[in-house]
Amino acid sequence: MKSLELKKQLVTVVVLTILGLSGCSGSKMKSATSSTSENISQTSQSEASIASKPAEDDLSPLSLLTYFELDSARLSAETTVALDSAVDILVRSPSALVVISGHADERGTREYNLALGHLRASAVADYMVAKGVDGSRIKKVSYGKEKPLLKGSNEEAWSKNRRVEINGG
Repeated sequence: MKSLELKKQLVTVVVLTILGLSGCSGSKMKSATSSTSENISQTSQSEASIASKPAEDDLSPLSLLTYFELDSARLSAETTVALDSAVDILVRSPSALVVISGHADERGTREYNLALGHLRASAVADYMVAKGVDGSRIKKVSYGKEKPLLKGSNEEAWSKNRRVEINGG
């Protein structure tokens, strides 16, 4: 039953993602992806790497990876701690822009994985906006299964490919 409900939600998100990728965006799409991402399972782990730049430009490059469970776009407590560090950098650097890219493992159709990647990127972006980052500074993109971090058809590769990458600074 839950799987059927998830599939219905993801079909809706596929349509919205296609519209979003074709240049259409707006509050209807944002609220649809926000409410859908609240109903999906937990994130498992995060990794953050923040390097310092010279003090004169007061910006730090930002690189963060967060990993998700299968069919999941929900942020875990561990992930939100890592995201809070990224938010702190972005709040201190009001001109910095960030790109949030959502990814999925190789299982599932192209459309399903693009929608799931979009849900993951939206969950991260919505969290950052709720914590004070101006949404106009965030670009979201979904690559679905098209850009794997690890090649392979095993749990190790799948777990590394179910991710969101945040880059900016």
